[in-house]
Amino acid sequence: MERDPRIAELRRAIVADPANAPPLRLRLGLALIAAERLVEAIAELEALTRDVPQSPSAWQALGAARRMADDVPRAGAAFDRVLALRPADPLARLSRAQVAADLGRPAVAFWREALAADPASGPARIALAAALAGDARAEEGEAMLRDRLAKEPAWTEGWTALASLIHRWHGPEAFAATARAMFDAGPRNPASMLAAIRLLARAGEHRQALAWVAEARARAGDSAPLQLAEAEALDESGHGAAAGAIFDGLAQLGEPTVELARIRQALRMGAPDRAAVIAEHMPDGAARTAAWPYLGTAWRLLDDPRWRMPDGAARTAAWPYLGTAWQLLDDPRWRWLEGDERLVGGYDIGLSASELAALAERLRALHSARHAPFEQSMRGGTQTEGWLLSREEPELRRLRAALTEAVAAHIAQLPPRDPRHPTLGQPRSRFRFVGSWSVRLVGGGHHVNHVHGEGWLSSACHIVVPSGNGGALTLGEPPRELGLDLPPVRAIRPVAGRVVLFPSTMWHGTTAFGAGERLTVAFDVRPLV
Repeated sequence: MERDPRIAELRRAIVADPANAPPLRLRLGLALIAAERLVEAIAELEALTRDVPQSPSAWQALGAARRMADDVPRAGAAFDRVLALRPADPLARLSRAQVAADLGRPAVAFWREALAADPASGPARIALAAALAGDARAEEGEAMLRDRLAKEPAWTEGWTALASLIHRWHGPEAFAATARAMFDAGPRNPASMLAAIRLLARAGEHRQALAWVAEARARAGDSAPLQLAEAEALDESGHGAAAGAIFDGLAQLGEPTVELARIRQALRMGAPDRAAVIAEHMPDGAARTAAWPYLGTAWRLLDDPRWRMPDGAARTAAWPYLGTAWQLLDDPRWRWLEGDERLVGGYDIGLSASELAALAERLRALHSARHAPFEQSMRGGTQTEGWLLSREEPELRRLRAALTEAVAAHIAQLPPRDPRHPTLGQPRSRFRFVGSWSVRLVGGGHHVNHVHGEGWLSSACHIVVPSGNGGALTLGEPPRELGLDLPPVRAIRPVAGRVVLFPSTMWHGTTAFGAGERLTVAFDVRPLV
């Protein structure tokens, strides 16, 4: 029996009104995509394109579903059909450019075509700037974004993209100047100033963020999002009691974003019992909803006033904090959540020494930036752009095949299904890669403890490892800035040619190392349903 009322209503309407079936079937396909029921969506939309082969909208939706299902080549074929039917279609040109980037093909020309088809498209302009940077033309991409921002200073997505580009290519000082320019560009635009404050928070500049909160309040008045930003900055800069007073005032809103911040503040203040109560009373949905990234970065990434997080996603983001609270309280539910050794597994990916060396060279060539992205967990390294495991290079195709086997083996040995558990409650018959990238750390580099909120299972695949005992993968240790006396549950020495798989809700980081290089591939997977 269909449990989604929107989908049930569409199915009934299709039966009741056969004459209007094609547009209703398209809406059904889109509703299935929105529900992440991609297998059903693809089947429905493939049937629709057979019945109505001249419908650009049906082919566009099919391409989107296939790409979400991690079938990038066939997604590209669907977008090509749209362009054959409607050559100037802006969305199809944007989608085709994205597929070219996913596959690792030179994408600058495709993004230029997409922008020419829709000169007002912010996503096309941002993607073109990123592609230019990846082609060693970062200054050209920056100039293109600055030109648009000079005409449209309230374009917060553009400011965020520019700040990210500048940080990767020019470092923290240039980034700080860009964030300040963003703040000053919106003296009467609360959303722009708030987005600039969020940039600082994501970069760890919490004291400066507090000063900007005061400026924003003087210019545009107070608001709940501004109060939340202030409380978070106070909490992160060591003023937990003052932050708690603001959080308590915001709690009456019933916003999951506020509840997550309250959980974090309670843990930092040595009140795991209070943190557990808040987390346990958040709306459920961890086993059935797409998660948002760790530490509330979900709402910080929103560059508009829509700062509210879906309830289920908030509960999913709360799981690692809840596990930490249970561990501090010696609550047996912590062992239920993270204690089973089968949740973590290490697997040899079967690449020879020569294959690993060739893969390492391929990966190093993709690390074109000069600095770590400010919004990520690494310290002292670089990260690749795009979907690494969708690329066409033979070394990466071989890696994908090996990792697919490792993930399948890990899923097969997981403990029995438990519908209450955020990891064990998920369907297991099929899976899809939802993000993949490479990280290159050099001497002194490391990852701070974090989680991957968009995944079901996460990973660390070691390609090159430093000598000695440094660079270990640590699991189960909460972020150091919370000031909690909890060591890692497991510390795994990296071995070249092995991948470690673990729940995406589990804290993980790495230890620093001396000289050398730590080159890894990381990815998240989700069930394909």
